[in-house]
Amino acid sequence: MQTSAIDYRQKSFTLSHGLPLIATKLSPPRTSGAVLRRARLLSRLDLVHQRSLALVCAGAGFGKTTLLSQWHRELTSQGHSAAWLSLDEQDNALHDFRRYLLAALHPYCGELFNQLEPISPNASLCTEDGFIRNLINSLSQRQTALYLVIDDFHLIRNPVILQDINELVNYAPACLHLLLGSRSLPTLPLARMLAGNQMVIIDINDLRFNPSETEAYFAETTHQNLDQAEIQRLLNITEGWITGIQIAALSATSNEGVLFQTIEGPAGAKQMANYLQEVVLNPLPPEIQQFLLQTSILNRFTPELCNAVTQRQDGKQMLAFIEQHNLFISPLDEQGGWFRYHSLFAEAQYERLTSGPVKIAELHERASNWLAANGHWAEAIRHALAAGKLDNSTAYAAPSAQSLAEEGDLDTLVRWLQQLPLTEGAQEERIELQLNLAWALAHYFRFDEAEALLKRLQSCFILHRLSERLRIKWQVISAISASFAEDIAASEELAKPLLNRIPCGDSWVDGLVCNILSYDYLVQDRYQDVAAVQQHMPSPTTPQDNLFVSVYRAFILGLNHVRQADLRTGEIYYRQALTQAERLTGVDSCGSATLQALLAEIHYEENNFLLLDSQIAPHLAKIDIIAPPDALLSAYRALVRRALLRDAGQAKILLEHAQQVVANRGWPRLQGVLLAEQLRVAVLHNQRHQALELMQQLTGLSEQYRQIFPLANYLQTSRIASQALMLMDEGHAGKAARLLWPLVQQLEKRRCILEAIRQRALCAVAWWQDGEQQRACDVLLPVLKLAKSQNLKRSLLDAGIEIYPILQRIQQEVEASDRAYISDLLRGSPWPAAPLMADRHPLPSLTERENQTLQLVAQGRSNKEIARTMAISVETVKWHLKNLYGKLEVTSRTQAMNRIKMLSEVDCAE
Repeated sequence: MQTSAIDYRQKSFTLSHGLPLIATKLSPPRTSGAVLRRARLLSRLDLVHQRSLALVCAGAGFGKTTLLSQWHRELTSQGHSAAWLSLDEQDNALHDFRRYLLAALHPYCGELFNQLEPISPNASLCTEDGFIRNLINSLSQRQTALYLVIDDFHLIRNPVILQDINELVNYAPACLHLLLGSRSLPTLPLARMLAGNQMVIIDINDLRFNPSETEAYFAETTHQNLDQAEIQRLLNITEGWITGIQIAALSATSNEGVLFQTIEGPAGAKQMANYLQEVVLNPLPPEIQQFLLQTSILNRFTPELCNAVTQRQDGKQMLAFIEQHNLFISPLDEQGGWFRYHSLFAEAQYERLTSGPVKIAELHERASNWLAANGHWAEAIRHALAAGKLDNSTAYAAPSAQSLAEEGDLDTLVRWLQQLPLTEGAQEERIELQLNLAWALAHYFRFDEAEALLKRLQSCFILHRLSERLRIKWQVISAISASFAEDIAASEELAKPLLNRIPCGDSWVDGLVCNILSYDYLVQDRYQDVAAVQQHMPSPTTPQDNLFVSVYRAFILGLNHVRQADLRTGEIYYRQALTQAERLTGVDSCGSATLQALLAEIHYEENNFLLLDSQIAPHLAKIDIIAPPDALLSAYRALVRRALLRDAGQAKILLEHAQQVVANRGWPRLQGVLLAEQLRVAVLHNQRHQALELMQQLTGLSEQYRQIFPLANYLQTSRIASQALMLMDEGHAGKAARLLWPLVQQLEKRRCILEAIRQRALCAVAWWQDGEQQRACDVLLPVLKLAKSQNLKRSLLDAGIEIYPILQRIQQEVEASDRAYISDLLRGSPWPAAPLMADRHPLPSLTERENQTLQLVAQGRSNKEIARTMAISVETVKWHLKNLYGKLEVTSRTQAMNRIKMLSEVDCAE
């Protein structure tokens, strides 16, 4: 067969037959602007040195080409032979593809190609011409590694070309390492190669930006330093999609809030829609585009649901095509039955849908009908509400309401059920619907509305013979409303008799009984009773059954352990339930927000500020609405203490907001704790007058509830701890220690071990300030082993700056295994490591804050360093120094240190 040869020596890559080759396809595309180096993925690609194939596979905009370009450039800079080939639609012609393939390889092995049979322009349909075999044989003579990157491989649909590459992969010589960039999985023996450890695969989950990459990208491209909460929010919105993050960065400015207005607002949505339309959708067949549009109304979907909405019969084939081409779809189960779209993709599609001629209400109605017919009641209601055609028949409504309640979708439940007429008769289905509404209102802390509805329903039970199960349900929901209104005694009185009446035939009601009674016991510090009651909890048959009940069970059991200073077990309960809640109802669900709020205390305790900022702050609006008292307190106390280490103003804002929330709900237990936190901030910032006012409020609140158990216990703890802080600030540390010690003993007797440790630490600091150094160590030492086992940090460190010399002294007394833990606590200590100043007595006339300032001055700290260490402003530092100079009768730092040396009060570090 006579053919004409390729002349590789011509600079333009011209052929004796055919058009010139496009030279730019034979090198990586140039990048414009800043490009983030993907170090973690580049190291993954480096594994191809020992493999035959690397596949980088994801949808548009995930950075496939950028990653391969980075790797190619770094490889060539190290002296390796690395060829590049970018494909386009025209390369589906066999002759053109082979021309480009040889042109890409020629610079690295041109002399070997002299043995290849020439290629004919008419060979596009020839499958047995031996080209690939000859190519493999030629390459096998090469002694050193050769890397070939083929980008946009998804554009190749010609079966002969695919057969060529398949043969090349199957029989690749030892020198050849092939890297493919593709939007879809190629028809290659991937499973066999993975099993044989012959390939590397980087998929969509690997390519998503992680928090550190997002932070670095914004720093490089916008010169903005996003905080962790902003980063996590951006990742939640974009799901790590790089193009989405780039669109946010392009328009972002330094003005607060503009970033999210860009990505979530009309401008960002338009940019996103334009990108998706031009890059992703336009190349698709029209029927696929229409399918994507119509199914964008669905939060999750199956092939059958898609058929119902689109009125087609090929949903399975459509989804297979969409999944194969990585069109922003994710499976939700291992069986591949349920799917969802990437949120930004779905939103962009839905935006296009609303601006088109399609009647969206009809799509929602079709979805609702299918979901109801298949028992997915909660989703059926959501689509029915969207369609404006809600079926209020009891046959439809009763299971729908129960499904929404079990999922914990309180918002939909309340919006829907409040549209239903109130019942006047004995129809049990209607009564049950209104009981579900009362339950939802109680969890929204709308106690007056819940109690009014429950009182109205009570008359139905008096006038009519209703089922025992329904009576139990009314009683337990009444107990829930009372408990969340902080009437724990009334709640226990209602709930306790029900424990002997379950199972009642309704596992959801059984779960409510166990949860609310054990919660009442938890608030009363009856920790053994909490565990005993939970033994009656029915086990769900599937993960989604009684999801909200399961979340509350985890909340109660987890907090039961945390309060007894078993944070590890508590965290396990929280995280297991959180994983389940997020998988079934999403990251913004009521259950997820409640569990994230509870985890805040653990994040802060461990000094894990990264998780605290990134996981809690983005959920704060939802936490405000849905979190029960203890979860709300966990979130806000952690965020306030965290803010206090950086910005006292932000701490005050958070406290004022939290106080408003709890005051509106009438939660005196939390009001007391938040008043104590506000007082602590005032003392730390030398705001004496404000501290006195807060102390008066706290004392009044404690007096108001002194006869009401268990609220009196919580308020007493807050009051005594605050009084001790005031005494220490006034220079009466010994009185503070003597006030705190009985509280410590009382807390330990009640098994409130975590709070007891915190008060022990404060008591130890008080003794140290009073000059009782050994006594301070004796107070703290007994709990160090427990603190170490639970990785407690902030419970000790927040007690005050004197905790550092106490720990230094204890470190010399404990066994070696405990010293590493103390060293970890002392890391970053503002206190000098040596000498210990163990015998120092504070100046009698100096306040606690002045003593702290003096110690830092003695270490040679600047005013700014002192301000950061003490979490106060520079102006407050200057004010403390002015007072010190006056008391010491000096006018400068040097004179102050000389004066102190003379008095032998401080060991000065020059």
